[in-house]
Amino acid sequence: MLPSQEASKLYHDNYVRNSRAIGVLWAIFTICFAIINVVVFIQPYWVGDSVNTPKPGYFGLFHYCVGSGLAGRELSCRGSFPRRSSPIPGGSARRARRVSVRFGLGWALAGLGRTGPDWATDFSTIPSGAFQAAAFFVLLSMVLTLGCITCFALFFFCNTATVYKICAWMQLLAALCLVLGCMIFPDGWDAETIRDMCGEKTGKYSLGDCSVRWAYILAIIGILNALILSFLAFVLGNRQNDLLHEELKTESKDFVGTA
Repeated sequence: MLPSQEASKLYHDNYVRNSRAIGVLWAIFTICFAIINVVVFIQPYWVGDSVNTPKPGYFGLFHYCVGSGLAGRELSCRGSFPRRSSPIPGGSARRARRVSVRFGLGWALAGLGRTGPDWATDFSTIPSGAFQAAAFFVLLSMVLTLGCITCFALFFFCNTATVYKICAWMQLLAALCLVLGCMIFPDGWDAETIRDMCGEKTGKYSLGDCSVRWAYILAIIGILNALILSFLAFVLGNRQNDLLHEELKTESKDFVGTA
C-alpha cells in the first residue's frame, strides 16, 4: 500500500471513530432531553406563590394546587389526569409537593390511556384555555422526543444518515412545540384562579406577586437542548453521507490497484 493510501486510510479510520463517539454522546443527551421533557410536562412547578401572595399554591400545565389563604395553608389540588379535585390532608404545602412529585408521573401515564367522561372532567379542570393549549404542545414535544428514541432501533436496519436526519427533524419539531408551549402558557395567567392566588396585578404575561418556578426554566433549557441536538443530528447525517462517499472512493481505488 502506498504511503498516501495509508495516510488516507488512517484519516478515514479516525473520522469514523470520532463520528461514532459524537453519535453516542448525541444519543445520551437525547435521552436526557426526553427525561427533561417528561419532567417538565408532569411537574406542576411552572409558577408559584411568594411571600407576598394572598394564597399559597403553584401551577403546572394541567395540575395545580391552591390554598385557602387561612393560617393552616391547606392546599386543594386539581387538574391531574386520572384524578379529580381533592384536598391534601394535613394542611401542609410541603406535603402537597411531596405527593405531587411522588405520584405525578403515575397520574400522567395513567391519564394517557384514559378516554371518556372522566378524562373530559379532569381536562376541564385546567383553569385556562391557554394552559390547555400549552399542555397539548408540551405533550406533543414529549411524544416526538420519545419517538426519536424509538427510532434508534432503525440504526440496525436503515441507512445511518437517513435515521440521523429523521431524528433531527423530530427534535426540531419538539423544540418548536416547546417554544409554543412556553409562549402560550403566560397567556393564561389572567385566569381567575391564578388572580386569586397571585393578586389583582396579575394578567396576561404578568405574574403579579407570584414567581416563575423551576419547571418553566427547565422547559426553556430544554428548548436550547433540542435545538443543539437537532443541529448536531443534521451534521452527523451529512457526515455519514461523506463517510459513504469516502468508502466508495477507497474501494474503487483498491479495485483499480489490484487490477
